[in-house]
Amino acid sequence: NTPATTPSGGSDLPVSLHEVGRYWIEVETENRDAAFRAGDTVHMQSGESFKFHFSPNENGFLYIVGPGSNNAPTTFLTYYSPKFAAGVNSIASGRDFVFPADSADRSNWITLDRNAGTDEFTFVFSREPLISPAFLAAPAPHQLTPAEINEWESFQAQARSAPATIEVVKGGASPQTAVKVPQNETEKASVVFRVRIEHK
Repeated sequence: NTPATTPSGGSDLPVSLHEVGRYWIEVETENRDAAFRAGDTVHMQSGESFKFHFSPNENGFLYIVGPGSNNAPTTFLTYYSPKFAAGVNSIASGRDFVFPADSADRSNWITLDRNAGTDEFTFVFSREPLISPAFLAAPAPHQLTPAEINEWESFQAQARSAPATIEVVKGGASPQTAVKVPQNETEKASVVFRVRIEHK
């Protein structure tokens, strides 16, 4: 656990952090030394393809919402994602969960568009499968409607009461980013964190 501080009544009080898991990005490239990247913001080239890796410290379920067609908020990974992953989004403690799932089909990657910018993907890790918002239990990919966007924003606002802390892990065989939350967070709470990809 890592100590942190939060303001309370004008004074800083130490808060112990619990590591939920670690993530990193694998870029489709023949240069394997540069394939794995991590950080609060990951830098790539427009048009490059990539996969997400996430290794949790306990069993749970992972959800991903990110920019789809015309950068519209779109579900990428839900409880049922036949286009990208075979089966449900359950992930096991200590195991490397790859999304999109490994496949002999090299087209099974997420590809950035050709326009320079920053793409933000929002991840939700939950110890139990989520049934609300309902689109997290529906097939993906799915472009969110205006009503669903409002529901999604409300869900994230509630989760911010115990915000996740992102910390780059130095050393090791490959770069990784640790996701941590306050130790006193309730066990049933969902952990929301964001992965930003800046490309040019």
